Amino acid sequence: MILIFLNNMSKLIVLTLILTILVISGCNVNIEITPSNNEVQETVQEQNQETQQQTEQPVHNVEPLTREEKLTRDQQNYDWGIQNSNPAFCEKIELDTLNKDDCFYKVAVDINDPSLCENIRLMSHKKNDCYLEIALFIQDPSLCLKIEGYKHQDCYEKLAILLKDTSLCENIEERRVLCYNQVALKLKDISICDELGSQSDIDECERLYNAVY
Repeated sequence: MILIFLNNMSKLIVLTLILTILVISGCNVNIEITPSNNEVQETVQEQNQETQQQTEQPVHNVEPLTREEKLTRDQQNYDWGIQNSNPAFCEKIELDTLNKDDCFYKVAVDINDPSLCENIRLMSHKKNDCYLEIALFIQDPSLCLKIEGYKHQDCYEKLAILLKDTSLCENIEERRVLCYNQVALKLKDISICDELGSQSDIDECERLYNAVY
C-alpha cells in the first residue's frame, strides 16, 4: 500500500512540474467557445435594429432651385429633347414655355407624330405648321382639319397638288380655281379646268394655264 501511495504521489508531482514549466515558458492554450443559437439570434436582431435605425435617419430638405437654375435645366431638357427626338424631355421644361412649344414642334416633325402637335400651347402658328408639315410628309388630308386660319386651306391646296387630286380643292373657298389650275399644270392637262363646273371659273383656270404653257 505504501508503495502504491508513493507511486501516485510521484505521478502527481511530475504532472505538477510539467504544468509549472508550461506556464513559465509562456505557452497559451486557446479555447474556442462556440456561441449558442440564442446568442446568434440576439446578435442578428441587434444588427437588424442598427440597420433600421440608420435607414430611419431623417432626410435633410433639399433647397429649391433658383429661377436661373430652373432655366438652365429647361435649356438642357430642350437640347436633349431635340438631340434625341424624345418628347419626354420637352415635357420636363418648366419655365421656358416658348422653348417647350418649339421643342414639341421640332420633335413632332422629326418623328412625324401629329399627336405631339397638341402639346404646343402658346405659339398657334407653330401648332399649325406642325400639322401642315406632317400632313404633307405622310400625305394625310385629315390633318388639315386641325389647322386654323388661312393655313387650313393652304394645307388642302398643297396636298391636292402633291397628290394630283382635285377633290381636295373642294375644301378651298378663296383659291379653289387656283387649286384646280395648279393640279392641271402639275398634270400638264388643261382639261382639268373643266371640272370646275362654272364657265367663268373654267375660263379663269384656262387663262392661268395658258399663261404658263
